[in-house]
Amino acid sequence: MKQIIEKINKSWHSNPPCDQQIMLSVGKLFPLPDDYKEFMLWSNGGEGNIGSQYLSLWKIEDLMQLNKEYQIQKYLSKKSLVIGTDGGDNCIGFYFGEPTFIFLQPLGDLDLSENRFLSQSFTDMFINWLRIK
Repeated sequence: MKQIIEKINKSWHSNPPCDQQIMLSVGKLFPLPDDYKEFMLWSNGGEGNIGSQYLSLWKIEDLMQLNKEYQIQKYLSKKSLVIGTDGGDNCIGFYFGEPTFIFLQPLGDLDLSENRFLSQSFTDMFINWLRIK
């Protein structure tokens, strides 16, 4: 994750690090991956271009409220947690099943048939978008 942060540092509109207590409380509800936690300790949400993609991550303190407002767990799965958007109409989130993965889903159509696999991990999403070998 450190290499990714170095690579996007200049183009990423970062926020101050997240509050570790809030991250722990969210972590009691969802098994947040270490790479995601590391990123949030660098920038609590934020946004920017990642290669040819755009990513807007929500602040850790807003995750539960926004997931509730969008009714993510009701329509997708109790194992789903949206963490941001592509800057447009699609949300990006974790599915904490076997296996855990990152998905892309239209916010206006929370039908599981519209759910698209993005990557196996938070780090892999950046690697794929930045085309890092």
